[in-house]
Amino acid sequence: MSEIFIKSNSELRAAARNQLKGKWLIAVLLCLVPSIIGGIFGFIPYVAQL
Repeated sequence: MSEIFIKSNSELRAAARNQLKGKWLIAVLLCLVPSIIGGIFGFIPYVAQL
């Protein structure tokens, strides 16, 4: 029978931080770039009315 291992929140946070170590810039850019592009495309109709 397989055992189920449940990690605590602090263990999950530590694992996530460990995986992101040295890769924060990539993670931030992957979140910001699509947001900025979406914002620009959302702003186009307002510019066209000027």
